[in-house]
Amino acid sequence: MDVGMSGGDKLQKYIYDLQVKLGQDAKEVHVGFLEGSTAGYNGPRPMKKKSSYKISAGFARGKAAYVLATNSNQGSEQPAAYIASIHEYGDPKHNIPSRPFFSTMIAKNSPTWGKLLAKCLKAQGYYARPALEELGLVVSEQLVSSIVTGPWAATKPATQARKGFETDTPLLDSKNMMRAVSFVVI
Repeated sequence: MDVGMSGGDKLQKYIYDLQVKLGQDAKEVHVGFLEGSTAGYNGPRPMKKKSSYKISAGFARGKAAYVLATNSNQGSEQPAAYIASIHEYGDPKHNIPSRPFFSTMIAKNSPTWGKLLAKCLKAQGYYARPALEELGLVVSEQLVSSIVTGPWAATKPATQARKGFETDTPLLDSKNMMRAVSFVVI
C-alpha cells in the first residue's frame, strides 16, 4: 500500500530560503591580528580580506627586533601578529614574560559564542554575513578587553623608566596592539 503525502510546499520553500540566506558568500569570521595589520605609527594599516595565522613565521625572534618593535613611542612596522605572539607566549631568552591575553580570552568567552551567533542569526533574519560581522565585532571587543584587563606580569621598574611611564601595567603603553585588533568575514 502506498502512503502519499501532499502539501509541505511552504515548509520546503522556507527551508530552501533559509539555506540560501545561510549559504551566502560568508562562511566564517576571523578575529585577531589580521594580515596587513601592523603595530605601526598610526595604528593598524589597511587589512586584506584574508587573515593570516602564520604571519609571524618568517620573523626571527631577536632582541633587536623586539626592542625596535615595542620600545618606540611611534611603534613599528612589524606585523601586529608578531608583536602579539611575543606578548602571548613570552620570550624567556630575552626576559619577556608570557602575558596570554589571547588564549585567556578564548578560554573565558568561547563557550558563549555559539549562543551569541544563534542570537545574531535570528536578529539578522538568518543572513550569515551581518550575523558573522556582529559576532566578529563582539569577539574583537572581548580581545581588546582581555589586553586591557589582564592581570599580567607587571613591567619591571627598569622598563618603566626606559619607556618613561609611571605605571607597571603591561601591553598598554602605545595602544598600537589594541588598535590592530580587527575581524574579517570571509
